[in-house]
Amino acid sequence: MFGKKHRILVTIILALTLVAVIGCSSPTPAPAPTTQAPAPTTQAPAPTTQAPAPTTQAPAPSPTFKSMVLSYANPLAANQPQQWTETVKPWFEAVTARTNGAVTLRPYHDGSLLGLQEMAQGMKIGTAHLGNLQTSYYNTLLPAHTVDNIPYMGGPDPYKGSLIARIIWSEFEIFNQEIERENMVNLFTAATAPQDIIVKKEIKTLKDMEGQRIRALGVYFPKLLSAVGIVPVAVSFADVYEAIQRGVLDGGMTAPVFIHNAQWDKLAKYLVEVRAIAILASGIQIVANMDTWKGLDPELKKIMLEEAQKREQTFGKFMNAEDVRVQQEMVDVEKVIKVKLPEADMQEWVSKAPDVFGEYARDMEAKGIPGNKIVDRIQELVEMPLADVEKLAGEAWTRDAARLMAMK
Repeated sequence: MFGKKHRILVTIILALTLVAVIGCSSPTPAPAPTTQAPAPTTQAPAPTTQAPAPTTQAPAPSPTFKSMVLSYANPLAANQPQQWTETVKPWFEAVTARTNGAVTLRPYHDGSLLGLQEMAQGMKIGTAHLGNLQTSYYNTLLPAHTVDNIPYMGGPDPYKGSLIARIIWSEFEIFNQEIERENMVNLFTAATAPQDIIVKKEIKTLKDMEGQRIRALGVYFPKLLSAVGIVPVAVSFADVYEAIQRGVLDGGMTAPVFIHNAQWDKLAKYLVEVRAIAILASGIQIVANMDTWKGLDPELKKIMLEEAQKREQTFGKFMNAEDVRVQQEMVDVEKVIKVKLPEADMQEWVSKAPDVFGEYARDMEAKGIPGNKIVDRIQELVEMPLADVEKLAGEAWTRDAARLMAMK
């Protein structure tokens, strides 16, 4: 009995063992995860700020300018800084650059298109688009502008003088009215420098100047000379060299810069220091024919005026330095002898000189022009500190540019 039970028990154990062995020999699938793989606790962080927007918009495309060539009538030589090399030439080079080469200038030098005494009429009818006007040649046509060429002995330097001219011409509307009545507009002025006298004869005293035939321009410079026995002669600037060469003149009066560039110092060797500056830049204006100006694209006008303002100021400062440099060059290269008259002689000259400002004021008041106010304002500006004059000139430019931009 025991044996039979024992065999049954052994059989059951063997069977269970076989099942276990078979079960172990079959691969079992990996248990399913009790949970899915955890999702990221946070998404990738969004940028805390967006990429910064540009602080300014992309620049607007440069305006496209119509291709054009403007003519410029230069009454004098191409080497003159006041008429070309340091004024109109660099001014219009800047305009051409800012118009991407579309607007260019064709100069006509040496009066080949318009001379000094033809400029106003020629500009009026459009012989040239741009020109170099000197108001001193048009005392009847432009009476208020006769003040431009009043000699001021010991007056302001070229830079300050050009600022004063800008202010006066802007504050008193008669000045622009006279120019615009002749179908022109004044774009900018070119500073002048103090005038001296160059003569062929050796000079030591004021008495030595008596009887000398000296070229002098305008209404008032001749009166300054005749007051001390000098004989003033009206000769166009372009004709002075030949007149000295032929003996028609003994010399001429203008700034040393222009004496040297015109080569008067090759004929006359005594430079007499007078230092009388034409108070309002001698009335040198770069003008445009008004019909031409009105027809220009507004953006082009804006560029021309912006560059004109820069050039007016730059040239004034240039003339301060050039006046000194050229006098030294005349001495070193042309062997010119500088003559400083005795102090007593200069005091005598000042005492004999007529009251030209008073004369101007009376003449203008008789014509209905506020001559007294103009003269008083000039005297005030001459005495004013330079910084204050610069500020007033900037305000004048703002007014003048707005008026010119409005012309259509």
